[in-house]
Amino acid sequence: MNRFRKEEISASNAVLDVLPTPFSWSVSRHLLFHQCRRAYFLHYYFAQGGWDPYADPLIRFAWIVKKSTDYREWLELQLEKILRFSFDTLRNVPPIFRLKMLSVRIQARLTVLERDWNENQNSHFDKNRAIRDLKSALISFLNTDICKAITSAQNITLFNKAFKPSFLFGNTELWYNPGLIWREGNTLVSLRIHFQKPDAEFIQAESDMFALSALLHTKTTDTISFFLYPEGENWQEIQYRGDSLRGRKRILSDTDKMQRLSSGERVCMTDFPAAEEDVCRFCRFSGVCASIAEQFGEI
Repeated sequence: MNRFRKEEISASNAVLDVLPTPFSWSVSRHLLFHQCRRAYFLHYYFAQGGWDPYADPLIRFAWIVKKSTDYREWLELQLEKILRFSFDTLRNVPPIFRLKMLSVRIQARLTVLERDWNENQNSHFDKNRAIRDLKSALISFLNTDICKAITSAQNITLFNKAFKPSFLFGNTELWYNPGLIWREGNTLVSLRIHFQKPDAEFIQAESDMFALSALLHTKTTDTISFFLYPEGENWQEIQYRGDSLRGRKRILSDTDKMQRLSSGERVCMTDFPAAEEDVCRFCRFSGVCASIAEQFGEI
C-alpha cells in the first residue's frame, strides 16, 4: 500500500469516526441537534483538534467554520458587553441621574472600542459601519421602556454577578446566556438583545433556562424573559415566562438522546444524518458537508 492510499484511509477514518468530547448542554446545542444532526456532529465532534494548523484540512475547515462569527452575532456580542459594563457602573448613582449617566458610559465604551479596534481580528467587518450600527442601536435602546425600567431597578449589579453563563445540573454542565438581570418585586427579569427576531423554540428554551437558573441560584420561582430586536427604526419586544420544570424535561430528554449517540469509544458520522436541503441552504457547515461529499461521496 503506497503512502497516498494510507493517507486517504486515515482521512476517511477521521471523517467517519472520531473521539468523543466532554459533554455539556446548551440552548445552542439543543437547537442544532434538532435542526440538523450532521451539523451537530461537525460542530461538537468532528471539528475537535481543528485549532492545530497541522490537522487534517477537512477538520481544520470545520474548526474555522465553527469559530466563525457573522456580523449580526458580533454586533450582539459587542452590544451586550457595552450594556453590561455600562449598567454595572450605575450601582452607586442616584436613580434620577442613571439614564444620563448610562448614556455617558455607553458613549465612552464606544470610544474605547473604536480606539482599540484590531484591524486584523475584525478585517471582515467594516469598522465605520460597525461603530455606526452599534451607536444607532444603543441610542434607540436608551429610549425604550425596558431601559428605563432597568435604570430604576435595585441591585442590578448584584444579580448580574450571581448569574453565571454555566452551572451544574446533576452531573451535566449547562451553558446559556443569562442576559441583563434585575428584580421587580418578587420577579426576576432578564433581557437579551438580538439583531433579528429570535425563533419560538429559542425563546422558550432560553426562558426556561433562566427560570431553572433562578430557582437553583436564588430560589426565585417567578421569572420573565424579554427578547429585544430591531424592526425598522424601533425596537420590538417579546415577553415570555419561563418554566423550570419544562426546562428540566428538555435537558433530560436531550441528554439521553445525545449521549446515546456518543457513549462509545468513537463517535461515527453515519449516526448523524443530514437534514433536508432547505435547512442546508442556511447552515454554516454547508461548505464542509460539500467538501466531505466531494472527497468521499455522500455519507
